Amino acid sequence: MVPGVHVLLGIMVCPILHVRQTKARTDPLRALATALASVPLFELSATSRGIAADALRCSDASWFGVGLCGRYPSQGVPVDILQMVLAQEIVRRSLGLRRSFVLIADSNAYAAGHSPTAIAAAKERLEWTLQAVSRQFHFPLEVLSATSLEGRLQTRALTGPLDTPNPYVAQQLAQMQIMRLAGAGVKIGWAVRGFHNDERRFDHLHDRSFGPRLAYIYTRGGRSLCASRPRCSPYVCESRADRLLLEPGERLATKLDRFGRDRRHPLVRGYRRLLAHLARAHRQLVGPNRPWAPEARIQSIVDQLH
Repeated sequence: MVPGVHVLLGIMVCPILHVRQTKARTDPLRALATALASVPLFELSATSRGIAADALRCSDASWFGVGLCGRYPSQGVPVDILQMVLAQEIVRRSLGLRRSFVLIADSNAYAAGHSPTAIAAAKERLEWTLQAVSRQFHFPLEVLSATSLEGRLQTRALTGPLDTPNPYVAQQLAQMQIMRLAGAGVKIGWAVRGFHNDERRFDHLHDRSFGPRLAYIYTRGGRSLCASRPRCSPYVCESRADRLLLEPGERLATKLDRFGRDRRHPLVRGYRRLLAHLARAHRQLVGPNRPWAPEARIQSIVDQLH
C-alpha cells in the first residue's frame, strides 16, 4: 500500500446514476454461467477468477469503461467494441439488471497529456457510435463521460490509500469505485492470455485497494491486421488501416482482402473468427433476421449506423 496517495470519491446525487435494488436474485451465479456459455465472446478462465458473488447479488446495473488513447489518441471506433456491447447485454439480461452504462474515460486521456483537440474528437466519435448502436439494437445503454460524471457528483474523501503511485491509475480506480457506489457492481472488461496490460491490471489494483467488491466479466479482447500487434484493446484504434471500423462507409471485405484472397492468413482468420462470434451473439440478442453470414451481418450493422 502506497502511503499518502488518496482519492476523492463520489457520493451519488444525480438522477442519471441513481439505481434501486430489485428483488433478490436467488442464484445469480448459475444464471450467469449459463449465459456466458451460450456465446463464445467471453474469456471464461479470467472471468471465473474475477466474480465476487456478493457483487452480483447487490448490483442493479452493469457497466464497462472505454479509453480514448493508448500511445496515441484513438483514430476510430473498432468493430471489436461490439464484443463489450453485446456481452454486457447478455450479462444484464441473465442477471435481471435494470440498467447498463458505458463510461468514457475522457478525463483520463486529458490528464495523460494528449492533445485536447484530438481527445475531444475521439470522444465525440465514440459517443455518437455507441448511441447509434444502442438505438439500432434497442439496448438500454446509457453513455456517460468521466468529466460529466465527476461534475454531477458531490464528493468527499472516503477510505484512503490506493495501492498505486500512478495518478492516471488512481483516477481510473476512483472511477471504478464511483460506479460501484452507484450500484453498478458488475464490470465488463477484456482480457487476453499472456497480456500484462489488459483490464485485469486495473481490476486487481482496485481489489487490493478496496476489496473484492466488483464482479469482473471479461471478453476476449480486440483484433488487428498488424502482424506485430495482432491482439489489442477492443476500443482504442491507433491505426485505421489495421482495424475494422464501426463507422458509415467502412467496407469490411476490403480491409480483410489486404492479404489477397488468403482466408487462411492468421490475421484474417483471427478477425473472421471475431466477426463470427459477434454475429452469433447479435443473432441471439437482436433476432435471426438476415443476413445470416457473419461478415455480411456485421457489415449490415455498420451500414445501418445513423
